[in-house]
Amino acid sequence: MQCNEEMILSEDYIDLIVNLAYYDIESMQRGCAIYVNQRIANLYVPKAVNPPISLDYYGYETIPKLYTIMEERENVSESIFAEMTNRQKLTGEGILMGFVDTGIDYRSPAFRNSDGTSRIKYIWDQSISGNTPEGYFYGSEYTKEMIDAALRAPEPEDIVPSQDINGHGTFIASVSCASEESVAGLTGIAPKADIAVVKLKEAKKYLKEFFLISEENTDERPVFQENDIMLALKYLEEKARAEEKVLVVCLAIGSSTGNFGALPFLSSYITYLSEGRNYIVIGTGNEVNKRHHFSGDVVYERPTEIEVRTRGNKTGFWMELWGEAPDIYSIGIISPGGDNIEKIVYKIDETQRFDFVFEKTKVTVDYLLYGSREATPLIIIRMIQPSDGVWKIRLNGEQLLFGNVNVFLPLSEFIQGETYFLESDPNRTLVSPSGVEDGFSIGAYDTRTNSMYYASGRGYPVQQIIKPDVVAMGVKVLGASNKNDGTLRAYSGTGISAAVTAGSLALFLQWAYVLENAPEIGNKIVKNFMRQSATRSDNRQYPNREWGYGALNLDAMFALFRYS
Repeated sequence: MQCNEEMILSEDYIDLIVNLAYYDIESMQRGCAIYVNQRIANLYVPKAVNPPISLDYYGYETIPKLYTIMEERENVSESIFAEMTNRQKLTGEGILMGFVDTGIDYRSPAFRNSDGTSRIKYIWDQSISGNTPEGYFYGSEYTKEMIDAALRAPEPEDIVPSQDINGHGTFIASVSCASEESVAGLTGIAPKADIAVVKLKEAKKYLKEFFLISEENTDERPVFQENDIMLALKYLEEKARAEEKVLVVCLAIGSSTGNFGALPFLSSYITYLSEGRNYIVIGTGNEVNKRHHFSGDVVYERPTEIEVRTRGNKTGFWMELWGEAPDIYSIGIISPGGDNIEKIVYKIDETQRFDFVFEKTKVTVDYLLYGSREATPLIIIRMIQPSDGVWKIRLNGEQLLFGNVNVFLPLSEFIQGETYFLESDPNRTLVSPSGVEDGFSIGAYDTRTNSMYYASGRGYPVQQIIKPDVVAMGVKVLGASNKNDGTLRAYSGTGISAAVTAGSLALFLQWAYVLENAPEIGNKIVKNFMRQSATRSDNRQYPNREWGYGALNLDAMFALFRYS
């Protein structure tokens, strides 16, 4: 059945992501599919004829994960513009820069040519009905011609009603590629690059409830779905391919689900896109100081105790415990009031439910073996309306070869009140999908003090892939607001450093591809040159968890390439 907007947007339909190697689309009843590529499809199936959303029925990877923006607002008066030394005087011309975010203020002078026309080639607003892009069945597409017409009109919104209510997407795009001195002296890194934008729609209510995300958290922090993000990347790649342009995408969003961000489906799709002339730049997240990661070693007959402090968390939280195959674990739970479930029996693919009567807290536990080959042990704990105090998770090794475990709480943006580990580990705090090998994973540092941004996500992923690749400017950076009045705002975070790096990549790729200095290079070669040319300090060993291979240095990257 062909998809339509009602199926995709309705709360009466369940969103799923499937691997076509293991799922027969033709057998699906009363639903529809959008193919992401030859291996991945998004499904939309009616709730009326399908079981409710659950891990035991649908599995872990099939349920779309949720993402959000993560930057912190700063005082404008204490902030500075992003800069990148560019001796070649490149502008990003001929490169298509893509942004998957909260939208863009197309009226802003930050995204106009000198004649007043727009540099924005495409906007796909997933949240507005009407002018659906071909093959996507929801949202509205606005082309440069329509945007230019809107800019000439007395009421632009009558032609292009898309808005960036939050302002994050506008800011990120302005750091990467604002026109020269367009807003109060602001110039982006790549001021003449073409721009394509996808404004992500808000996640469905049933998914936010399943992941225990309070509606109170979503006013300033919109919530996005993994399947919508993948379609956004597909859309941008198709536009770049149609125009025969290199694509640079800035992903300034993240999630704490997915074991350091190195797992399908979004991560595998980024890998797929990276085989072509597509460069996906991802911030490593801002979770280092949030106390949301625990790591430890488990031995036989000596339980490892994980303590979680909660206060004011009326909704609850989702917790992921990852081990290494072929290890097997069981858990026990002790409530702040002393209620004790000594041992929860290990049952694969069966959701177990428990009530803590005195605390009025409900808990579900799912034991999963992730991956068809690896059988990685994964325990999902959903704690609903947890009482204030310290909850203890006792982890027992039932079958151990390695005994290494990593446990993740949700992003701070997804937690109501306070929830954190009493004994946390700041290392391995990458957000998804920054752990994917073929993405450009970027941490943040303060260029004024040459010190790491205190919240910048650290590596490495489980697979011992070196992440971050490099760090870039990301502290107290100025950019355009969404008010269309020439005002600025300031942010800190790894989304900002990703925007700086994406703009810098656009310059390098203009030199390589558009000016034909190195038209044969690909993703891996570019990344290697970025790593090798990074600025390093004599008093640090590289690569490391915080800095990766060092600080981004565009001029050194050009020099290294020329003399190699």
